[in-house]
Amino acid sequence: MRERDTSDAVRDCLAPLRPVHAELYDRAVGYVLDGAAPHVLHLLANQQPLDVTLVVRPDAVVTAERLDAVAAAHPGWTQDGAQAARRTVYRTAPPAVLARFGRLLTSVSQDDGADVAERLVRLVDDVSRLTAGARGRRGSEDVEETLARWTPELMSEVVREYGLPDDAAVAVVLQVLVRRDRTSDQRRCLVLTPAADAFLVRHAGILARVVTALDAAGKRSFLDLAARNLEAHAGLVSALAVDKAPEVRTSATDLIARLADGAQVRALAPHLTVADPDRLGAVVAHLTAVDGGVAALGDALAGLASGRLDDEREQLLRRALDGELNP
Repeated sequence: MRERDTSDAVRDCLAPLRPVHAELYDRAVGYVLDGAAPHVLHLLANQQPLDVTLVVRPDAVVTAERLDAVAAAHPGWTQDGAQAARRTVYRTAPPAVLARFGRLLTSVSQDDGADVAERLVRLVDDVSRLTAGARGRRGSEDVEETLARWTPELMSEVVREYGLPDDAAVAVVLQVLVRRDRTSDQRRCLVLTPAADAFLVRHAGILARVVTALDAAGKRSFLDLAARNLEAHAGLVSALAVDKAPEVRTSATDLIARLADGAQVRALAPHLTVADPDRLGAVVAHLTAVDGGVAALGDALAGLASGRLDDEREQLLRRALDGELNP
């Protein structure tokens, strides 16, 4: 029954193709459901003009004539029904079908060259939009089930269908979860969840590589997530306290300050002898006001005195110990 539901839902989702190119519609349905005839993606991306607006967004504002044409070619089709069908696909389809559906969506948007992360973003944003719009409406009992299904683990399964190995798939999912872009706010319902919190902690090593490669906005977005489980992410947050971007350093230092004094010292002290001195000012000043911080500064200075030539760092540490820096 579930397979039949998924199959019918895919047909409803792609129904807007029927009035303009019935054969292409059949090929598109076959591709999404079974992976047959993948060259249909090239046709969808290049055989214009195709009326794909309602495929990309079932709730798009179009003329009554266009809606009537779809309903005539696909009896029973409505915009509300198409959105419900989309939710059925997201709630029931196996990862391979979801992956092909995501690739098809990028193709009909003439963006078949999109990378794997962009395909996942398109799917995740669509899930978020459809569920947010349906919450609380009559007949929307499937919404919570859909949201509960779309965990980072499912996203990883979808991404692996594009041929990525496990670690690379996890990295893509983490990037989509933490980065900041024009649509990231709408996917927060899938990011601010216990499942996502656990995923970030479970893949801490990969997360560190992903976050350090993000722009400043993405790093600050991560810090917002890290605040939900600060002790688990203290190491990465402390690394951002000496980031190249001043606004990231400020946000990270402010976040670290929520930890107990001892935890702050353990997180920040390792950076005193290795981080660029130009990025250490706020951290050094902060440690002067933390219990145990002055001792950590003294230990760092003693380590330099043992033979390491680092005049700028030494001057910064001495000024802090002499009380010349204000937290």
